[in-house]
Amino acid sequence: MKATLNFISSILVTFLTIILMPGIETGGIWYAIMIAILLAIFNILVKPGLELLSIIPTLLTILLFLVVVNGAIIIMVDWLSDSFNVNSFGTVVMFSIIVCFLNWGLHRIFRKMK
Repeated sequence: MKATLNFISSILVTFLTIILMPGIETGGIWYAIMIAILLAIFNILVKPGLELLSIIPTLLTILLFLVVVNGAIIIMVDWLSDSFNVNSFGTVVMFSIIVCFLNWGLHRIFRKMK
């Protein structure tokens, strides 16, 4: 029953969006209904597989952003400290990657020790 309600609500939302949003044109109301039904079917059948395929790029993006955040922190510390100097952006990136992986590994070891 829940799947049927999700399917019908998906059709309704898509239909209303097609009708109300400027820049989307259909051949008429029946075409809009058919398009809404097709999109709902694709959301049920195709979307889970595509989401599964997107896990690796999503994780890589998150990891790359964490490297950027760590790099920004390293640069801030470089600006604030006279005794710490990072020569180039490449050095910041490598330093950040090494620190990320070593911290991750140590945290996993410490978690197993508890």
